[in-house]
Amino acid sequence: MLGIKIRDTFLSLYANTSLTFEKNHPIGIITDALDTIQGGYSFPIDIPLDDINTSIIGHLDRLDVDSILLQDEYCEVWIEGLLLEIGKANVKQCGPRTASLFMVFNELKDLSDVHLAALDYEGVRTIGTDAASRTAYADDTVENPMDHDFIFAPVYNPNYSPFWNEGYPAQPQRNYQNFYSSDNDGFEEIPISGITPFIRLDYLLNRIFQYQGFTLDNQFQLTDELKLILLWNNYNINTHYQAVPDVASAWDNTVDLKNHVPSRAAIELLKALVGTFALGLFYDPSNKSALLIPFDTLIANPEAADWTSKTAQDFNYVTDRNFISRWRYDVDTADGLSVRFGGQDFPQNIVMGEGLTARIMYGDGEFLLRRAIADNTYYIIAIGIGDANFNTAYTAQDQKQVVKTGSDKEYASELIPLWNSHDIKTNGEDDFDHTDIRFQEIMLPAIEHEGFIVNYVNPFSSIFPPLAPCMSFRVMMYRGFQPADVGIDYEYPMANTSAYNIRGEQVGDYSLQWDGDYGIYNKFWKRPYEMLAHKKDVTRSLNLTIRDLINFRFWHKIRIENQNYFMTRLRYTVTSKGLSPVEATMITTL
Repeated sequence: MLGIKIRDTFLSLYANTSLTFEKNHPIGIITDALDTIQGGYSFPIDIPLDDINTSIIGHLDRLDVDSILLQDEYCEVWIEGLLLEIGKANVKQCGPRTASLFMVFNELKDLSDVHLAALDYEGVRTIGTDAASRTAYADDTVENPMDHDFIFAPVYNPNYSPFWNEGYPAQPQRNYQNFYSSDNDGFEEIPISGITPFIRLDYLLNRIFQYQGFTLDNQFQLTDELKLILLWNNYNINTHYQAVPDVASAWDNTVDLKNHVPSRAAIELLKALVGTFALGLFYDPSNKSALLIPFDTLIANPEAADWTSKTAQDFNYVTDRNFISRWRYDVDTADGLSVRFGGQDFPQNIVMGEGLTARIMYGDGEFLLRRAIADNTYYIIAIGIGDANFNTAYTAQDQKQVVKTGSDKEYASELIPLWNSHDIKTNGEDDFDHTDIRFQEIMLPAIEHEGFIVNYVNPFSSIFPPLAPCMSFRVMMYRGFQPADVGIDYEYPMANTSAYNIRGEQVGDYSLQWDGDYGIYNKFWKRPYEMLAHKKDVTRSLNLTIRDLINFRFWHKIRIENQNYFMTRLRYTVTSKGLSPVEATMITTL
């Protein structure tokens, strides 16, 4: 028996009703759509508008009844007494005797219109009631970061406060968000420089899924290092009015994290995250849980089931070479960075020797091309303006020649790491000799973006500056206390985007840059890229049972004969007589 349950009641169905489903793999790197998280759907079916159905979905056939067509109503599909699918039901159109109903299976749909600032961050946080308690709280976030949902990590930002200029006394703090003083080994209450909490990514992800009533199994951020990925923002907690800014005035006592996240939809952050780190995001609506897991881990997992005996003999193999072969960051100068690297194609006549690094000129920029012998991967680093170290990973199949790729074979990440101030040398003019920064570390995360400080008036201008929170997704990693320089014993709290400190000492196993031994490509993309470079697309008919479908998850690796596969699409039809053969599209895996 086939049944569709809405509002705890089974709908009336026509005797010959057949329901066709199409379920798609949600991982973008499999479906060649990195900026998309896919779901599934059913094809529309007609249902009779009898007393049972109209009591459930409303009297849609009556024009004098003030009601709308059914939208996103929780529904269940049952077959042979078993729960097969859970989704949202929608009525597309209605006539005098029938209504057209279909279902959507995509739990992320609810996040499309929900902005991060609208999530529940468990209330306003009190950080103190006087200067001593507030600075002590800020100090504790960097000393015990795992005990806090946000961290006051120092960031080099010379454009943050527009109030520092020639007419105001020069202060070393003017170039920083969250200036950490070497005089008192702690933070100082200097509102013009700003005190800005940076929310932990893992906490933000938990709040996103909590909004949906889901629990998150975050297998991406399993280590303390990855749990300390922070999102940057430019919103000062100080919101009180001052006619003339006073460097001695106090911070506010509270932090409201709604002010410190980008004003963008939650779904946009998830797309940027899974696309950048090659992650899988899966939902299990039967137990209201979500799984976030590196695709690299899925490849390494053993097969979950063997469907060899369920496979029909007919099949179709296709070899697809149109896979992504370049990764870069999509950066705009208007978005706070002084250098843009657009990821241009390089001519094919650049010949590399074994392990060599070539410096080349291309257009108006100078770029560094470095080859990793082991996996024949080329890393391109912009080294032109200001010695910028903002990069893109670039792969080539030819061992001696760089392969020119088209725009359809690259991925531009929107999850952008901050610059490292040492690399871009923006602090060279004022404090390269350390006289102004009081031995402040010069490998801080760096950005050039005006801050948001409510109700401050520039004492040297009658014009209120047009301040607004930055909308980008900017990330960094908190590294704990690190040495300020090569020959200096002083340490201070450091976040950065590389895996090294100023002395060249390794401080982490991960970098937020694409290149390098600890970069995103080598840590997360290397094996997925190898799989995609050699994959075959296969279409086969499978004689699955209802229980096979109920137990299947898209993160499962399936064994068929002597090959492992990931299913990319399942299409099947159920009737009152049971389940038809399943049309399965799959790709070979390692």
